[in-house]
Amino acid sequence: MQIHKAYFLDADYIVRNNKTYIRLLVKGKKLTRLYFEYEPYFYVDCDENSKKDIEKIHTQAKNGKMIKVARVEGCEKIISGKQKNIMKVFCHAPGDVPLIKQAIPFTCYEYNIPFTKRFIFDMKLIPFSIIHYKRDGRIIKDITKIEQSDKVELDTLSFDIETYNPLGAPRENKDPIIMISYAGKHSGVISYKKAHKEFLQVVQDEKDMLERFSEIIEQEAPDVIFGYNTSNFDLPYLEKRSDLLKARLVLGRTKLLKKIRKGMVNGMRIDGRIHIDVYPAVRFFGFIGLIKAQEFTLRKISEEVIGKKKIDLKMNDIWQLWDKNKIEELAEYSLVDAQITKELGDHFLPLQIELSRVAKMTLFDVALSTSGQLVENLLMYEATQKNMISPSRPSDSSVKERMANPIEGAYVKIPEPGIYNNIAVMDFRGLYPSIIVSYNIDPLTIDKNGDENCFISPTGAKFLKKPLGLIPSVVDWLLDYRIKIKQELKKAEKGSAKYKTLEARSHALKILTNSVYGYTAYPRARWYSRECGESTTAWGRKHIQETIKAAEEAGFKVLYGDTDSLMILYEDKNKVLDFLEKINKSLPEKMELELEA
Repeated sequence: MQIHKAYFLDADYIVRNNKTYIRLLVKGKKLTRLYFEYEPYFYVDCDENSKKDIEKIHTQAKNGKMIKVARVEGCEKIISGKQKNIMKVFCHAPGDVPLIKQAIPFTCYEYNIPFTKRFIFDMKLIPFSIIHYKRDGRIIKDITKIEQSDKVELDTLSFDIETYNPLGAPRENKDPIIMISYAGKHSGVISYKKAHKEFLQVVQDEKDMLERFSEIIEQEAPDVIFGYNTSNFDLPYLEKRSDLLKARLVLGRTKLLKKIRKGMVNGMRIDGRIHIDVYPAVRFFGFIGLIKAQEFTLRKISEEVIGKKKIDLKMNDIWQLWDKNKIEELAEYSLVDAQITKELGDHFLPLQIELSRVAKMTLFDVALSTSGQLVENLLMYEATQKNMISPSRPSDSSVKERMANPIEGAYVKIPEPGIYNNIAVMDFRGLYPSIIVSYNIDPLTIDKNGDENCFISPTGAKFLKKPLGLIPSVVDWLLDYRIKIKQELKKAEKGSAKYKTLEARSHALKILTNSVYGYTAYPRARWYSRECGESTTAWGRKHIQETIKAAEEAGFKVLYGDTDSLMILYEDKNKVLDFLEKINKSLPEKMELELEA
């Protein structure tokens, strides 16, 4: 059987004839969808004596269908740090897992891991890596090799719709779509009113416009489709209008559009292509401080990020321009929106690709995720590789209890207002991540009894010095990987494709690294630990306060200190450097105080 290879881009699943298939979206010479038969499963904490009882379990779905266990196997897994023999329960379909789980009278694990993620974890897949595989037709029989690569090229296209809206907010059942603009290898606007614009394609009516848009998508054949708030507005509106008009609207391999909800964020999956809604992505980048916008309208974001302005047109002007047959003005407005959206999408795409690679999460999911969800996905991936059971999601009551008892935060020394010369600004490089690694902070390294073999935090919590826990091992890898990438950046030619890839990867690693502490203290996290969260900040307060005290004892005046940084007055630069060297000699290996300016 011949070996094929392609870039792995995305995955979902289907169930056919009582068998579950992962659908892999891969790109070789072109975008292709292949199938891999894979069984859903979860774990049950019971011994071999209960195996036959579990095999007999059956339950009834809401539609009356009888759901049965497919098979049961014994296995060894690490649960809460201890090796244990448990049962692996296989099901016929992913939807059967929660139903079977409810019928089992034992503790169950990993029953709420999304099936496609389960497959990616188990197969050690990394998005945008090259997979080598054997296939029979479109069925993959075996994945023989996974090869890292930095050279993926994705074809992108953006689109935007304009709707008739005499009442302000358009109504899907009554108000038609009057224009669709797109920007990809080619750009243009489709409508059913004439205007003297070369980029405007005129069709007969709204139904023809929807079908012409489908043809353009097929001709352009983009790997990625961008939009701005398309999950909440454009795609649902297109779907509704095409249904009402009985129009053929196909944006992917089929007409299927699937609604996805991740936390508080809505997404829409296009069958056979990667849909990226730029709106939730820029909100995420705003939240982590990568962009400084206070508003997340397309107008504000385009001005800040790419320095381009939208055409100034108010929502209520759209239907009036349409009625007055001022189609040229409306078409230009629509086209610019699509072009700006494509530029924004292309601008953020390298960083999103690197987040996808580092967090081991598909690009579609990355575009809808928070930093905590990225961290959790990476931890689950690494836990699978270490044969560890991932913790279950917390119950609502546990979340409420955690939220009612917030963790004490960072130390702040009140600044002394004034005008000063000769200020040295110092900060701890990656304070919280380096503390997590240095003191082996992890829920499974907590030891209630030990002293001699433990790091004892200022809160009194004790963490075993060895072995290295899951969370510190992941953070250690992130820190070391970023140092390596920054070294490669110095050698790369600025502006080159390699430089841009390395720069995006460095940003991605920084985002993940700096998000781990917040994740461990997040009430809804699988790996939440109050002891870990409060010990991290307590050690942070201890180190900054001790550094401030040492600076004062060395004769410096400390003007300000906050979380991981301090400002001191100096007269002799050499004394500042000597002070830094002395502090760094006293710190654990992963911690370092740096001179910023």
